[in-house]
Amino acid sequence: MLIRTPQPASVPAALAAPAAGAAAPWRDQFIQQLSQMSMPLCAVSTVHPPLQKSALPTPRVRNCVCRGLWASLPNNARNPAPRNPAIYESDLPVFTTDVRMEKAWEISASGGPIEAVWWAADAGTQWRVRGRAWLLGPEAETPAGEEARTAIQKHMRWIPGSAAGSTGRTPTAATTSPLEASTGWSWSREITAHFGNLSPGMRGSFRNPAPGQPRPARGKEGNSSPGEGLGDPVDNDHLDDPEARANFRVCVIVPEEVDQCDLSKGDDPRRWLYTYVGEGDEDKHGDEEDRAAKVKDADEIINGWAKKEIWP
Repeated sequence: MLIRTPQPASVPAALAAPAAGAAAPWRDQFIQQLSQMSMPLCAVSTVHPPLQKSALPTPRVRNCVCRGLWASLPNNARNPAPRNPAIYESDLPVFTTDVRMEKAWEISASGGPIEAVWWAADAGTQWRVRGRAWLLGPEAETPAGEEARTAIQKHMRWIPGSAAGSTGRTPTAATTSPLEASTGWSWSREITAHFGNLSPGMRGSFRNPAPGQPRPARGKEGNSSPGEGLGDPVDNDHLDDPEARANFRVCVIVPEEVDQCDLSKGDDPRRWLYTYVGEGDEDKHGDEEDRAAKVKDADEIINGWAKKEIWP
C-alpha cells in the first residue's frame, strides 16, 4: 500500500494542513466530467423515516441539478449576488431545494444519509457519492446552524495563494471569527450567491404553494399563505425576497464514499472506490477498527482517501 499526502510548497507552514488538507484524488476528474454534461443532473436518494414504529424506512429518489462544489460556486455573469472572496474550496457537491419538500424533511429527520448518482455520458462514467447531507438556510449563521457549519467547515480548505492563506489563521466555523472579519467571507453571502445563480423563474418557484399539497380546480385561488404567487419570478433586485428565501435551502453533501465506474472501454471496464478515512490523528474518520481495516485494504491512501480498484 502506498501512502501519498503531498503538500503544496506555496502554502505557508502554518497552513500546511488546513481543515481537510489537500483536494480529494477524485475531485478534478469529477468536476471535469460534470462540466461536460449539458445538465449536471444527479439522482439523489434519501431515507424516508417511518411514521409508525411497526413500519420500515423506505428509499426516496429524485433528479436534482448539481450546483457545483461548496465554496466553489461556478461563475455566472447573470448572477447579481455579491460573491465571497475566493479563499476556500471543497470536495462537497451541492444542490438546492425547498425546505417544504419531503427530501428536506427526510434529510433532517433521518440524520442526513444520502447517495447521489451522476451518469457522465460523454465520459462513459458513473459517479456515486455517498455521505451525509446538511441543509443551509436563514439559520446558517445562528446557533441553530452551528452543527451544520462545523461539519462542513471541517472539509473546507484554503485555496493556495489566496488572500486568506497569507493570514496564517486556521479556518473556523464561528460566525464572527477573525477570518470572516478580515476577509469578508460569510455563510449567508454564499447562500445568497446560490440563490442568485438561479433564473428569476426558478427563484420564484420558492414562492409557489407548498409542494405536495392538493391543487385546486383551475380558476380557483391556489395560494394558501401570504406572499405565495405561482409563476411569479424573483428578479435581480429582490434577492432578499422574504417568502422565497424563507423556503430556499442549499444542500451540501459531505462525501464518505465515492464510487467511480468507467465504462468508456467496453472490453476493459474500470472501477475505483474511494473511502474517506481522514488525515492525521485529529481527523481520523469513523470507528478506529473499521478505519484501520479500510486503510489496510486500500491500494493507496491519497489525501485522507483510501483508494481501491474493484471489479465493475
